[in-house]
Amino acid sequence: MIKIAITGTIGSGKTECSRIIEDLGYSVFNCDERVNQLYLEDDKRIQELKSIFPTSYQKGKWNKKEIANEIFQDSLKKEKLETIIYPVLLEEMKEAMEIEKDIFIAEVPLLFQIGWDKYFDEILVVTCDDAVAIQRLVTKRGMSELDAKRRLLHQQKNPIKIERATKIIYNNTNVLDLKKQIEMWLDKEIIKDGVKR
Repeated sequence: MIKIAITGTIGSGKTECSRIIEDLGYSVFNCDERVNQLYLEDDKRIQELKSIFPTSYQKGKWNKKEIANEIFQDSLKKEKLETIIYPVLLEEMKEAMEIEKDIFIAEVPLLFQIGWDKYFDEILVVTCDDAVAIQRLVTKRGMSELDAKRRLLHQQKNPIKIERATKIIYNNTNVLDLKKQIEMWLDKEIIKDGVKR
């Protein structure tokens, strides 16, 4: 079995990449989506999270934007959050790997920062120019240009990720071009080694 991780900085289009791969008939373990679910599962976990973010939980819902702002400004809160969520997420990801027979694909935004690259055979880094990423964050996520620039500034730089990638996809144009690049990569570099859909 081959294990593939998809990663990239915010605004690069890694989630769009995952959607395209799913449309092509593959399953993708989406770490961000699973984290969102973990926030709402297990009473003990919820209480632990509420002790860190007491004002961010109202009427059974988390204010993710508020949490994102808090951990962006407070590294201690970020570390506490990670110790609650990541061990559970890693265990679930490993279990999902065991189920797959031919190919396992996961979207892992913080792949290198948390040291999970060691669990994968192939690492696909989706990247784009900073100006493109900022424009996407402003138009698609409603961030101000200043906030978008700050988020990019505090993320691990693309050159570091590119250096450790086994495949790089440049996503500076549109979805059609992105899809073409993904299809070529899967058909010529992944399937050729005998891995079947």
